[in-house]
Amino acid sequence: MTALPCWSSRTAFDIAKFASANPFAYPKVSSWRLEENRDCCSWDGVECDTDTGRVVALDLSSSFLRGSMNSTSTLFNLSQLQRLNLADNNFNFSQIPSAMNHLSRLTYLNLSASYFYCQVPFEISQPSNLSFLDLSCNDLVLKSPNLSSLVRNISNLKELHLSYVDISSGVPSFLANFSSLTSLLLDGCSLHCEFPNGIFLLPNLQVLDLQTNPHLMGYLPEFQSNSSFEVLLLHNTIFSGKIPSSIETLHFLVQLDFGACRLSGLVPSSLVWLGTLTQLTDIGLYSNNLHGHIPSSLGKLTRLTDLNLAANNFKGQIPSFLQNLTQLSVLWIGDNQFTGEIPSWLEIFTLLTHLNLGMNKLHGLIPSSLGRLTSLTYLDLQMNNLKGQIPCFLRNLTNIELLNLCCNELSSTLYFDMFLGLKKLDSLLLGGNKLSKSVQTSKMNAAASRLRSVGLRSCNLTKFADFFRYQDRLRSLYLNGNKIHGRIPKWIWNISTETLAYLEISDNSLTGFEQPPVFIA
Repeated sequence: MTALPCWSSRTAFDIAKFASANPFAYPKVSSWRLEENRDCCSWDGVECDTDTGRVVALDLSSSFLRGSMNSTSTLFNLSQLQRLNLADNNFNFSQIPSAMNHLSRLTYLNLSASYFYCQVPFEISQPSNLSFLDLSCNDLVLKSPNLSSLVRNISNLKELHLSYVDISSGVPSFLANFSSLTSLLLDGCSLHCEFPNGIFLLPNLQVLDLQTNPHLMGYLPEFQSNSSFEVLLLHNTIFSGKIPSSIETLHFLVQLDFGACRLSGLVPSSLVWLGTLTQLTDIGLYSNNLHGHIPSSLGKLTRLTDLNLAANNFKGQIPSFLQNLTQLSVLWIGDNQFTGEIPSWLEIFTLLTHLNLGMNKLHGLIPSSLGRLTSLTYLDLQMNNLKGQIPCFLRNLTNIELLNLCCNELSSTLYFDMFLGLKKLDSLLLGGNKLSKSVQTSKMNAAASRLRSVGLRSCNLTKFADFFRYQDRLRSLYLNGNKIHGRIPKWIWNISTETLAYLEISDNSLTGFEQPPVFIA
């Protein structure tokens, strides 16, 4: 059966591989051949009604489409269309066409991350049966119409995703009447005023993301025992008041982020409810002025993969009950008051990719057990009181991208060779230690390294290491506060004439420059 009309897109858009970010993207329309097969119902991304042969669904997400869209597009001739997905393409900062109201049967519309621009047209909400609307991650604004005007008449919404749309208003209170709503994403929307408390009580709401709205006020209600919440994200808002004890009834909760809020009751003795939320995989309680000891109830959450307690005032030794959390991939407890040595039992976290213990009061040696965490991509031990040599077992961390050992009491010869096997290492930060000298490496070995940022501030270095001569991707090099003397070697200007943006060499004993110090600080 021939399905007409179909959308003729091959002449309207270019195929450009940079137009989609999804690693699994591919050009669906490149296989469309009207001259060979007039039945477009068989085309990739096209679905037709089996009785009428009319197109009812079009999924061209992540299809490398690039070009402008306007109301004259033949897309808007598809009067029976119910589902439209154009996410993850590049529509060249065109406006969302007002002709969207021609698609009156739409129930699903996804235009996320597709380079749409300017005011969201009112017409986009005129398909009154919309249950899914995603305009996230574009350069869009919602001011005239505003959010209230846009969604007032689409009360059947189940999922409303407006992440990073510039709304710059409050959230309308009538959303608390949208009983079908299961997912509400309003992160990064410049929201302000007080968030309607009743939205928390919607019976089917599973996902609520209000992150990064620093002027959004609100408070948490007494939660209902039949709540469906799975994700609750309030990071970087000014929600205040107490955390109600009824939060322990959110048995389906898997992600919780109260980081950088103004909620009271965020003290260890009042966090016992955490131990009842056994489905949790992600916890964010960073930047909340928590003090005392980490609550032992955390040790019950054996499904945790991401734990962020950074920038508080926790004290004592790193608690041994954290050993129960063997599924951790992110452990972020830097910027606290932890004392003692780095525990050797951290080696059990074989899935760990991010470990931040920096800015504490830890002392002793860096334990060799860390060398067994071969999945690490990020290791931050800065600003502690760690002593001894820079351990050679760090060369085992073959996936490491950032290594920060700054501002400790490490004292040894700096052997650049130990980092040469770390092919993914992007940032090497060793400043503020008591390194006695650096040992060079061969040109061939040094050239194998691909560092972008190197920090060796105040390390007692006396000369420019030849190692840097072969780093052709360097963007920043910090050598200030050392004992380097003489003239800057001419080769320093040839490290990378295209990428080197910052060279810090103040507080040394330099006598001159081989050429003008265009970007020296």
